[in-house]
Amino acid sequence: MSRVDGPASSAEEAGPSAACVYRPDVTATPLADLLAAVPSLNDPGQPFTYSVDGRRIVGTWDIVKATSLYPTEVTHLDRSYRLEVRLDEDDHEFDYEDHESTTRASADSWTPYPWPP
Repeated sequence: MSRVDGPASSAEEAGPSAACVYRPDVTATPLADLLAAVPSLNDPGQPFTYSVDGRRIVGTWDIVKATSLYPTEVTHLDRSYRLEVRLDEDDHEFDYEDHESTTRASADSWTPYPWPP
């Protein structure tokens, strides 16, 4: 779990999660409201989507799905990325897990020599 307490003295010290500083003096959006708003992030023109699974926000990205057809070969490439962020409203913590996968496949056909006859 990640937890950030108190403001950092500079953006460099805070790193990329500077916006995730827990401040007890600020009322946070209730988790249920936050999770209900997640689907509004989706844009049909983009290759990534956001969804909710329990208390997790799941982002997926279809990086590439391509099939190439050649006279004697077919190749396929499928590459995707998934990010899961679990939010703990009570402890003001979050945890994340990411996964990238790549699948490649090809099929060759045997052509007797000489071709064409």
